[in-house]
Amino acid sequence: MWDYRRDNLDGLKPKSRKDKGCSRVISEELGKKIIEFRQENPAFSVMLLYEKMVKEGLILRFEVSYYSVYRYLKQRNLARPLVEDTVSIKDRKPFAYDEVNRMWQGDYPDLFVIPTFRFVM
Repeated sequence: MWDYRRDNLDGLKPKSRKDKGCSRVISEELGKKIIEFRQENPAFSVMLLYEKMVKEGLILRFEVSYYSVYRYLKQRNLARPLVEDTVSIKDRKPFAYDEVNRMWQGDYPDLFVIPTFRFVM
């Protein structure tokens, strides 16, 4: 009601935030450090980049979250690894071999064992 009394119908319309598009957690100085760190390590994913920055003490985990760094880099089109041919998807498959029958995999549920009965006569 206060908004209506003060500004009439215009006071009831939703207003946009003044800090829209700006990060409240990442300052301009920290943003420059993040971009520098990204350019030094172009093949890193954002998660690996964030973890390395936390280990080196550039950012504190409880002050700046992973998602804040991800959004900051995504706004600047730096979220994806900058090196195109780092590792292709074919090279990243954990159980892929170039020859047939090179590796076998099985599953044995030892929890359920069916007892066998033998009748001896």
